[in-house]
Parts: sequence; C-alpha cells; structure tokens
Amino acid sequence: MTSLSLVLLAMIVLALAIFVWRARPESPINRWFAAFTTSGAAWVLGVAGLHSGILLDLWSRFTFASASLIPATLLTFVHVYPVKGRWPSAVWIRCALLTAVAFSLLSLTTPFLFSEPTFTATGLRRKSGPLYPAFAVYFVVTWSSALFVCFSKWREARGQTRTQLQYLAAAMLLSGTGAITSNLIVPLLTGYSRHSWMGPYFGVFVVVLIAHAIIRHRLMDLRLVVHRSLTLTIAILVSLLPVALLLAVLWPRLSALLDADHLLALLAAVVAGGLLIPVARGGAGGGPPPFGGGGGG
Repeated sequence: MTSLSLVLLAMIVLALAIFVWRARPESPINRWFAAFTTSGAAWVLGVAGLHSGILLDLWSRFTFASASLIPATLLTFVHVYPVKGRWPSAVWIRCALLTAVAFSLLSLTTPFLFSEPTFTATGLRRKSGPLYPAFAVYFVVTWSSALFVCFSKWREARGQTRTQLQYLAAAMLLSGTGAITSNLIVPLLTGYSRHSWMGPYFGVFVVVLIAHAIIRHRLMDLRLVVHRSLTLTIAILVSLLPVALLLAVLWPRLSALLDADHLLALLAAVVAGGLLIPVARGGAGGGPPPFGGGGGG
C-alpha cells in the first residue's frame, strides 16, 4: 500500500511539472520549476521502489541521485521567480548546480554516500559512506539558502506577488522540514531509514499549496484559458491527496482490524467524501476560477 500510494504521488508531482513546463517552455521560471518538481517526483518514485523490497541497491542509488538535484534546482527556481534577484550570485548558483550533479553521479557510481542497503526487522537500514555528512551539509545549506531568498523576496514584494511568494515559502517550509528530518537527519544520526517512507508524503504540502496558488493566485502566470470542468477535476485530485496520505498511514492497522468487505466499504466512503468536497463547493459557486486570463479571479 505504501509503495502504491508513493507511486501515485510521484505521478501527480510529475504531471504538475509537465503541465507547468508545457505552458511556457521558453520561460526560465517554468523550466526550473519543472526541473525541481521532476527531481522531487523521481525521488518519491525511488523511495517507493525501496519500500517494494526488491533491487535495494539500484533503488537506493536512484533515490540519492534524484535527491541530490532537489535543493539546487529549487534554489535556481527561487532565484529567477518572480524576477531574477541580485542574490545569490551566478557563481553561487553554478556551484550549487555543479555540486548537485557531482553528488548525483557519485550516488550512481560509488559507495561514498551509502552502501549495503538492507531491510531488517526494524525497517530499512544502510551504511553511511564517508561523503554522507558532506551531502547532508550541502542539502541543508542549499535548501536553507532557497528558503532565505524566498523570504527576502516576500518581504520586499507587494500585492499579488507577495501572496504568490507566501504560498511558495509555506510549501518549501512545510515539505522541507518534514522530509529533511525523516530522510536526512534521522538516517545521519541513527543509520536507520525506517521512517523514510514518511518524507515523500510531505510533498503533499507542495502539491496542494502550489496547485491552489496556481489556480487561485496565478502562481506561474500560465496564461491559459482552462475549462471549468478541468479546473474542478484538478481540485478533486488535490482534495484526494490528504485522503491518500491518511489511508497510507492507517492501512496496516485497518487491514489487521477489518475484513476485506469492510475495508472496501470504508475506502469507498472516504474517497467519496473527498470527491464531494470540491464538487459541493463548485455547485455552491465557490469553485476555483479559471487559470490565467480566462475571466476568473
């Protein structure tokens, strides 16, 4: 159940990346946002593969390689959004990107970051390599730099831009704090990754907040006219993400307490409830407006 829900989450994040990139492929804002979210989707997929229990070494390398790219692509996106800032400098950005690529390649080809991933009675465990502390420092420093840049721009912004940056900062803070703690700090201190499955679920905050900001506040200035039914469909998918998270967390306990028929009935009821929320809001006139310049807002 955990692997399946993580694969679903990865596909949703990847769909968001493709949607934003295709809207304005010539824009550096859209390109770097797509690079960041694609890296995140690949990382989530890697964690799903790890928790399938097969090909642990391959999935571990894929997961580390993908994770290496996340903070640098986020920093570059925040640097150019909504307009290119004076800080960090171009040299700092290049260093971050080169470091990301270096760690990604080292993850794929050497044991310098980790080795011998295994499943034990207490969960996933691996040996940290000699460069794992350096990787942790790179990740935290680069992510913190991106958050600092976002907050700095937010303090100086006004109006719609300030609202957009507020959603972006909230998504970064909520997702980053949870994922870094469960997937980076805890394994660094303990050597265990038993809670690594939790990290990707913090990506739900990114998807929900950014999708809401795109719909309500034109976060990416997509300049699209989207039919109301498609907007409602997106709202339905977003509303189901917390439902999927709750089910994934409670599924082992529920499957032990309930038989198959009761589980199916519970699943149907919960999903139906999640579906009805945006539909009811749309029917009451509170549904989200069209994207971009389609007369909404």
